[in-house]
Amino acid sequence: LKSPDLNIIAVVDTDEYHATIAPHTKFVRNFEKIQFSKIDNQTLHRILKDQVKMIESEKNVFFTYQVIRDVAAKFSGPSIDGTYLLAIVKFLKKMADNVRRDNERVVTSQYVEELS
Repeated sequence: LKSPDLNIIAVVDTDEYHATIAPHTKFVRNFEKIQFSKIDNQTLHRILKDQVKMIESEKNVFFTYQVIRDVAAKFSGPSIDGTYLLAIVKFLKKMADNVRRDNERVVTSQYVEELS
């Protein structure tokens, strides 16, 4: 939390926010609190694209757009929240790890099916 390069902080629920972030009042003043309880499909796609960019860079792999669509379809529904979103990100990272395990670089729909 001390890094001057910090742009985004995400926590899963309000309890975590109050335990981790809120006590640092000087720090909190520099950020805008954005809270949402449900994630619609359009937002899910945007979040997945952003997460995929980071995972691609970190793991040196490439996700096809079809994979993003498949993952969004697999996990979409009326009860998507922050906790569920973390599970989706873990799913994406596991697919990237499996691609690297197979000495490949492209994450295809095959990996979505493999983990389903």
